[in-house]
Amino acid sequence: MTLIIRILQTKCGDAIIIKHGQKPVQNIVVDSGYMDTYITALKSQMKKFDKPNENFKLWILTHLDADHINGAVAFFRDKKFAPKRMPEELWFNCFDNFRIQEKSEEKSVDKGIEIRDFLKGSKTVLDNQILTGKNWTNQGLAIEVIAPGKAQYDLLGEKWEKEEAEYQKKKLGRLKAVENNDYENSIENLSSKRDRKESKNDINNLSSIAFILNFNGSKILFLGDATPNAIKQGLQVYLKESKEKKLKCDYVKLPHHGSIYNYSESLYGLIECSQFIICSNGDNSNKLPNKETLAKILCHPSRDKDKKINFIFNYNNSTLRSIFAVDKNARKKYNFKCSFPKGAQKYYDIKF
Repeated sequence: MTLIIRILQTKCGDAIIIKHGQKPVQNIVVDSGYMDTYITALKSQMKKFDKPNENFKLWILTHLDADHINGAVAFFRDKKFAPKRMPEELWFNCFDNFRIQEKSEEKSVDKGIEIRDFLKGSKTVLDNQILTGKNWTNQGLAIEVIAPGKAQYDLLGEKWEKEEAEYQKKKLGRLKAVENNDYENSIENLSSKRDRKESKNDINNLSSIAFILNFNGSKILFLGDATPNAIKQGLQVYLKESKEKKLKCDYVKLPHHGSIYNYSESLYGLIECSQFIICSNGDNSNKLPNKETLAKILCHPSRDKDKKINFIFNYNNSTLRSIFAVDKNARKKYNFKCSFPKGAQKYYDIKF
Protein backbone atom coordinates (compact mmCIF):
# COMPACT_ATOMS: atom_id res chain seq x y z
CA MET A 1 0.00 0.00 0.00
CA THR A 2 1.30 3.45 -0.91
CA LEU A 3 0.87 6.95 0.46
CA ILE A 4 1.36 10.23 -1.42
CA ILE A 5 1.07 13.66 0.16
CA ARG A 6 0.65 16.18 -2.66
CA ILE A 7 1.19 19.81 -1.64
CA LEU A 8 -0.48 22.07 -4.20
CA GLN A 9 0.53 25.60 -5.15
CA THR A 10 -2.14 27.96 -3.81
CA LYS A 11 -0.13 31.15 -3.26
CA CYS A 12 -0.04 31.78 0.51
CA GLY A 13 -2.75 29.21 1.13
CA ASP A 14 -3.17 25.52 1.95
CA ALA A 15 -4.45 22.74 -0.29
CA ILE A 16 -3.05 19.26 0.28
CA ILE A 17 -4.20 15.95 -1.18
CA ILE A 18 -3.44 12.71 0.65
CA LYS A 19 -3.69 9.67 -1.62
CA HIS A 20 -3.44 6.12 -0.32
CA GLY A 21 -4.34 2.63 -1.38
CA GLN A 22 -4.66 1.19 -4.85
CA LYS A 23 -7.73 0.59 -7.04
CA PRO A 24 -9.59 2.40 -5.72
CA VAL A 25 -7.27 5.15 -4.49
CA GLN A 26 -8.59 6.79 -1.32
CA ASN A 27 -8.36 10.61 -1.43
CA ILE A 28 -8.31 12.96 1.55
CA VAL A 29 -8.19 16.71 0.88
CA VAL A 30 -6.93 19.13 3.52
CA ASP A 31 -8.18 22.71 2.96
CA SER A 32 -8.65 24.19 -0.52
CA GLY A 33 -6.74 27.44 -1.13
CA TYR A 34 -8.38 30.47 -2.74
CA MET A 35 -11.13 30.69 -5.36
CA ASP A 36 -8.70 31.37 -8.20
CA THR A 37 -6.30 28.62 -7.11
CA TYR A 38 -9.19 26.15 -7.16
CA ILE A 39 -9.05 26.62 -10.94
CA THR A 40 -5.27 26.71 -11.30
CA ALA A 41 -4.31 24.00 -8.82
CA LEU A 42 -7.08 21.99 -7.17
CA LYS A 43 -9.67 21.29 -9.87
CA SER A 44 -7.32 19.36 -12.16
CA GLN A 45 -6.33 17.13 -9.24
CA MET A 46 -9.99 16.38 -8.47
CA LYS A 47 -11.01 15.30 -11.99
CA LYS A 48 -10.40 11.62 -11.28
CA PHE A 49 -12.48 11.71 -8.11
CA ASP A 50 -15.58 10.75 -10.14
CA LYS A 51 -14.10 7.54 -11.51
CA PRO A 52 -14.42 4.02 -10.05
CA ASN A 53 -10.66 3.79 -9.36
CA GLU A 54 -10.59 6.84 -7.02
CA ASN A 55 -12.76 7.59 -3.97
CA PHE A 56 -13.12 11.01 -2.34
CA LYS A 57 -13.27 9.84 1.27
CA LEU A 58 -12.76 12.94 3.40
CA TRP A 59 -12.37 16.72 3.09
CA ILE A 60 -10.90 18.53 6.11
CA LEU A 61 -11.40 22.30 6.20
CA THR A 62 -9.22 23.30 9.13
CA HIS A 63 -10.69 26.76 9.77
CA LEU A 64 -12.54 29.77 8.39
CA ASP A 65 -9.79 31.81 6.75
CA ALA A 66 -10.23 32.51 3.04
CA ASP A 67 -6.90 30.96 2.02
CA HIS A 68 -8.15 27.64 3.39
CA ILE A 69 -11.88 27.49 2.51
CA ASN A 70 -12.57 29.67 -0.54
CA GLY A 71 -11.47 26.94 -2.94
CA ALA A 72 -14.14 24.69 -1.42
CA VAL A 73 -16.75 27.38 -2.05
CA ALA A 74 -15.61 27.57 -5.68
CA PHE A 75 -15.89 23.78 -5.92
CA PHE A 76 -19.44 23.68 -4.55
CA ARG A 77 -20.44 26.49 -6.91
CA ASP A 78 -19.07 24.50 -9.86
CA LYS A 79 -22.43 22.92 -10.66
CA LYS A 80 -21.26 20.81 -13.59
CA PHE A 81 -18.18 19.50 -11.82
CA ALA A 82 -18.93 19.12 -8.10
CA PRO A 83 -22.00 16.81 -7.97
CA LYS A 84 -20.07 13.79 -9.32
CA ARG A 85 -17.12 14.39 -7.00
CA MET A 86 -18.63 15.14 -3.61
CA PRO A 87 -16.68 13.86 -0.59
CA GLU A 88 -18.19 11.06 1.47
CA GLU A 89 -17.46 13.08 4.61
CA LEU A 90 -16.49 16.69 5.36
CA TRP A 91 -14.94 18.00 8.58
CA PHE A 92 -15.65 21.66 9.18
CA ASN A 93 -16.35 23.33 12.50
CA CYS A 94 -19.44 25.40 11.73
CA PHE A 95 -22.72 26.20 13.46
CA ASP A 96 -26.41 26.44 12.60
CA ASN A 97 -27.37 29.30 14.88
CA PHE A 98 -25.70 32.20 13.11
CA ARG A 99 -27.33 35.26 11.54
CA ILE A 100 -25.39 37.50 9.19
CA GLN A 101 -26.33 40.45 7.02
CA GLU A 102 -25.61 40.17 3.32
CA LYS A 103 -23.23 43.15 3.35
CA SER A 104 -21.04 41.81 6.17
CA GLU A 105 -17.34 42.35 5.62
CA GLU A 106 -16.45 39.19 7.53
CA LYS A 107 -16.02 37.28 4.27
CA SER A 108 -14.52 34.15 5.80
CA VAL A 109 -17.56 33.57 8.02
CA ASP A 110 -19.83 34.38 5.11
CA LYS A 111 -18.11 31.68 3.04
CA GLY A 112 -18.29 29.29 5.96
CA ILE A 113 -22.06 29.65 6.05
CA GLU A 114 -22.16 29.08 2.31
CA ILE A 115 -20.25 25.79 2.65
CA ARG A 116 -22.55 24.65 5.45
CA ASP A 117 -25.64 25.42 3.37
CA PHE A 118 -24.24 23.79 0.21
CA LEU A 119 -24.09 20.50 2.10
CA LYS A 120 -27.71 20.53 3.19
CA GLY A 121 -29.55 17.91 1.20
CA SER A 122 -26.37 16.32 -0.17
CA LYS A 123 -25.12 12.81 0.60
CA THR A 124 -21.94 14.20 2.12
CA VAL A 125 -21.80 13.67 5.87
CA LEU A 126 -20.91 16.95 7.61
CA ASP A 127 -19.13 16.60 10.94
CA ASN A 128 -19.01 20.03 12.58
CA GLN A 129 -17.61 19.00 15.95
CA ILE A 130 -13.97 18.17 15.25
CA LEU A 131 -12.19 18.28 18.60
CA THR A 132 -9.10 16.93 20.33
CA GLY A 133 -9.21 13.14 20.56
CA LYS A 134 -11.35 12.47 17.48
CA ASN A 135 -10.09 9.46 15.50
CA TRP A 136 -10.70 8.35 11.92
CA THR A 137 -9.36 5.30 10.09
CA ASN A 138 -9.45 4.04 6.53
CA GLN A 139 -7.51 1.12 5.02
CA GLY A 140 -4.46 1.29 7.29
CA LEU A 141 -4.40 5.07 7.55
CA ALA A 142 -5.39 6.78 10.80
CA ILE A 143 -6.01 10.40 11.78
CA GLU A 144 -5.98 11.65 15.36
CA VAL A 145 -7.07 15.23 16.03
CA ILE A 146 -5.00 17.20 18.56
CA ALA A 147 -6.66 20.62 18.20
CA PRO A 148 -8.89 22.49 18.78
CA GLY A 149 -9.98 21.71 22.31
CA LYS A 150 -13.46 22.36 23.67
CA ALA A 151 -12.49 25.85 24.90
CA GLN A 152 -11.34 27.00 21.43
CA TYR A 153 -14.36 25.37 19.79
CA ASP A 154 -16.72 27.24 22.13
CA LEU A 155 -14.99 30.52 21.31
CA LEU A 156 -15.65 29.88 17.63
CA GLY A 157 -19.31 29.20 18.44
CA GLU A 158 -19.57 32.52 20.26
CA LYS A 159 -18.05 34.26 17.26
CA TRP A 160 -20.66 32.76 14.97
CA GLU A 161 -23.45 34.05 17.20
CA LYS A 162 -22.42 37.69 17.16
CA GLU A 163 -24.02 40.29 14.92
CA GLU A 164 -22.35 42.11 12.04
CA ALA A 165 -21.42 45.14 14.12
CA GLU A 166 -19.00 42.96 16.06
CA TYR A 167 -17.37 41.69 12.87
CA GLN A 168 -16.74 45.20 11.59
CA LYS A 169 -14.74 46.01 14.71
CA LYS A 170 -12.30 43.14 14.37
CA LYS A 171 -10.53 41.52 11.46
CA LEU A 172 -9.62 38.21 13.02
CA GLY A 173 -7.23 35.60 11.77
CA ARG A 174 -5.22 37.97 9.58
CA LEU A 175 -1.74 39.40 9.86
CA LYS A 176 -1.15 42.96 8.79
CA ALA A 177 0.56 43.36 5.45
CA VAL A 178 4.26 44.12 5.82
CA GLU A 179 6.54 45.97 3.44
CA ASN A 180 9.60 43.73 3.58
CA ASN A 181 10.44 40.17 4.48
CA ASP A 182 13.10 39.28 7.05
CA TYR A 183 15.40 37.44 4.65
CA GLU A 184 18.21 40.02 4.92
CA ASN A 185 18.67 39.10 8.59
CA SER A 186 21.03 36.30 9.57
CA ILE A 187 19.97 33.00 11.11
CA GLU A 188 21.99 33.87 14.20
CA ASN A 189 20.25 37.22 14.76
CA LEU A 190 16.74 35.91 14.08
CA SER A 191 17.09 32.86 16.26
CA SER A 192 17.95 35.03 19.28
CA LYS A 193 14.70 37.02 19.15
CA ARG A 194 12.02 36.42 21.74
CA ASP A 195 8.95 34.41 20.80
CA ARG A 196 5.96 36.52 19.83
CA LYS A 197 2.95 36.88 22.13
CA GLU A 198 0.04 34.75 21.02
CA SER A 199 -3.09 36.68 20.12
CA LYS A 200 -6.16 35.65 22.12
CA ASN A 201 -8.43 37.47 19.66
CA ASP A 202 -7.44 35.37 16.65
CA ILE A 203 -10.38 32.98 16.97
CA ASN A 204 -10.13 31.60 13.43
CA ASN A 205 -6.62 30.33 14.07
CA LEU A 206 -7.25 29.46 17.72
CA SER A 207 -9.92 27.03 16.54
CA SER A 208 -7.98 25.61 13.57
CA ILE A 209 -8.02 21.82 13.24
CA ALA A 210 -4.64 20.14 13.71
CA PHE A 211 -4.09 16.40 13.44
CA ILE A 212 -1.60 13.55 13.32
CA LEU A 213 -1.75 11.26 10.30
CA ASN A 214 -0.47 7.73 10.93
CA PHE A 215 0.42 5.37 8.09
CA ASN A 216 2.46 2.17 8.36
CA GLY A 217 4.43 3.49 11.32
CA SER A 218 5.03 6.93 9.79
CA LYS A 219 3.57 10.06 11.38
CA ILE A 220 2.87 13.39 9.71
CA LEU A 221 1.78 16.38 11.77
CA PHE A 222 -0.67 18.70 9.97
CA LEU A 223 -1.03 21.96 11.90
CA GLY A 224 -3.38 24.07 9.77
CA ASP A 225 -3.07 27.61 11.13
CA ALA A 226 -3.33 26.45 14.73
CA THR A 227 -1.76 28.59 17.46
CA PRO A 228 1.13 27.31 19.63
CA ASN A 229 -0.84 26.95 22.87
CA ALA A 230 -3.73 25.10 21.22
CA ILE A 231 -1.31 22.65 19.57
CA LYS A 232 0.69 22.30 22.75
CA GLN A 233 -2.37 21.47 24.85
CA GLY A 234 -3.44 18.77 22.42
CA LEU A 235 0.07 17.34 22.11
CA GLN A 236 0.47 17.14 25.88
CA VAL A 237 -2.72 15.08 26.11
CA TYR A 238 -1.52 12.84 23.25
CA LEU A 239 1.92 12.34 24.81
CA LYS A 240 0.47 11.57 28.22
CA GLU A 241 -1.80 8.90 26.77
CA SER A 242 0.94 7.41 24.57
CA LYS A 243 3.52 7.65 27.40
CA GLU A 244 5.99 9.36 25.09
CA LYS A 245 8.19 12.32 25.98
CA LYS A 246 8.11 13.79 22.47
CA LEU A 247 6.08 13.30 19.32
CA LYS A 248 8.46 11.65 16.87
CA CYS A 249 7.20 12.33 13.35
CA ASP A 250 8.48 12.14 9.80
CA TYR A 251 7.09 15.50 8.65
CA VAL A 252 5.52 18.63 10.14
CA LYS A 253 3.36 20.92 8.02
CA LEU A 254 4.26 24.27 9.61
CA PRO A 255 1.25 26.26 10.83
CA HIS A 256 0.16 29.48 9.13
CA HIS A 257 2.61 29.26 6.21
CA GLY A 258 5.64 29.52 8.49
CA SER A 259 4.51 32.60 10.40
CA ILE A 260 6.59 33.47 13.46
CA TYR A 261 3.33 34.21 15.29
CA ASN A 262 2.56 30.47 15.24
CA TYR A 263 5.91 29.41 16.68
CA SER A 264 6.98 28.87 20.27
CA GLU A 265 10.13 27.26 21.62
CA SER A 266 8.16 25.25 24.18
CA LEU A 267 5.90 23.78 21.47
CA TYR A 268 8.80 22.63 19.30
CA GLY A 269 10.40 21.15 22.40
CA LEU A 270 7.58 18.55 22.29
CA ILE A 271 8.28 17.58 18.66
CA GLU A 272 11.13 15.52 17.25
CA CYS A 273 11.25 15.98 13.49
CA SER A 274 13.74 16.92 10.80
CA GLN A 275 11.46 17.62 7.81
CA PHE A 276 9.21 20.67 7.68
CA ILE A 277 6.66 21.55 4.98
CA ILE A 278 6.05 25.23 4.12
CA CYS A 279 2.93 26.12 2.09
CA SER A 280 3.65 29.60 0.75
CA ASN A 281 5.10 31.27 -2.34
CA GLY A 282 7.05 33.96 -0.46
CA ASP A 283 5.53 36.64 -2.71
CA ASN A 284 2.54 37.65 -0.60
CA SER A 285 1.43 40.68 1.39
CA ASN A 286 2.49 39.09 4.69
CA LYS A 287 5.91 38.05 3.37
CA LEU A 288 5.47 34.48 4.55
CA PRO A 289 7.25 32.31 5.42
CA ASN A 290 9.14 34.22 8.08
CA LYS A 291 12.82 33.32 8.05
CA GLU A 292 12.74 33.77 11.82
CA THR A 293 10.59 30.66 12.17
CA LEU A 294 13.05 28.58 10.17
CA ALA A 295 16.01 30.05 12.05
CA LYS A 296 14.48 29.14 15.39
CA ILE A 297 13.81 25.59 14.23
CA LEU A 298 17.46 25.30 13.17
CA CYS A 299 18.71 26.69 16.48
CA HIS A 300 16.22 25.08 18.85
CA PRO A 301 18.05 24.11 22.06
CA SER A 302 16.78 20.52 21.97
CA ARG A 303 17.59 19.90 18.31
CA ASP A 304 19.84 16.97 17.44
CA LYS A 305 22.34 18.82 15.24
CA ASP A 306 23.62 15.58 13.73
CA LYS A 307 20.29 15.13 11.96
CA LYS A 308 19.96 17.21 8.80
CA ILE A 309 16.85 19.38 8.63
CA ASN A 310 14.95 19.52 5.35
CA PHE A 311 12.72 22.53 4.61
CA ILE A 312 10.23 21.50 1.93
CA PHE A 313 8.69 24.29 -0.17
CA ASN A 314 5.75 23.84 -2.54
CA TYR A 315 7.03 26.64 -4.81
CA ASN A 316 10.35 27.00 -6.61
CA ASN A 317 11.11 30.69 -7.16
CA SER A 318 13.83 33.26 -6.60
CA THR A 319 12.16 34.69 -3.48
CA LEU A 320 12.18 31.40 -1.59
CA ARG A 321 15.62 30.48 -2.85
CA SER A 322 16.95 33.77 -1.44
CA ILE A 323 15.86 33.12 2.16
CA PHE A 324 19.33 32.04 3.30
CA ALA A 325 21.37 34.03 0.74
CA VAL A 326 22.97 36.28 3.39
CA ASP A 327 24.14 33.35 5.52
CA LYS A 328 27.53 32.15 4.25
CA ASN A 329 28.03 28.39 4.49
CA ALA A 330 24.73 28.22 6.40
CA ARG A 331 23.68 24.81 5.11
CA LYS A 332 26.88 23.23 6.36
CA LYS A 333 27.04 25.24 9.60
CA TYR A 334 23.43 24.53 10.61
CA ASN A 335 23.15 21.16 8.82
CA PHE A 336 20.07 21.71 6.66
CA LYS A 337 18.86 21.70 3.09
CA CYS A 338 15.92 23.12 1.13
CA SER A 339 13.78 21.07 -1.25
CA PHE A 340 11.67 22.53 -4.05
CA PRO A 341 9.40 21.19 -6.81
CA LYS A 342 11.43 20.07 -9.81
CA GLY A 343 11.30 22.04 -13.04
CA ALA A 344 7.82 23.26 -13.95
CA GLN A 345 6.05 20.91 -11.54
CA LYS A 346 3.03 22.62 -9.90
CA TYR A 347 3.10 20.64 -6.67
CA TYR A 348 5.45 18.83 -4.34
CA ASP A 349 4.95 15.11 -3.74
CA ILE A 350 6.04 13.24 -0.64
CA LYS A 351 5.89 9.49 -1.18
CA PHE A 352 5.95 6.63 1.33
